[in-house]
Amino acid sequence: SRGLGDVYKRQFLDSGISDELLSYDNIPIEDIGFPSRIENCLKKSGICTLRELVLCSTNDLNHIHNLGNKSRNQLESILLEKYNLTIRK
Repeated sequence: SRGLGDVYKRQFLDSGISDELLSYDNIPIEDIGFPSRIENCLKKSGICTLRELVLCSTNDLNHIHNLGNKSRNQLESILLEKYNLTIRK
């Protein structure tokens, strides 16, 4: 089965999402420095790279099983600190 990352990538490519978001390297999720709970939730949802993660919106993250508010806030904080990235609304 396809992961969510592939589904979102295809949807956004078809909708003309900016090349800037697609230009992020395929940094593996495990190299970003997320706590293991966040890393495992993302991987189980098929999001395995930074590029796949930046294609997600806040709404997309809300649908990831076992990724609660505290984990989402932590994820967003790490992305902002390390990469100056925010999750789309």
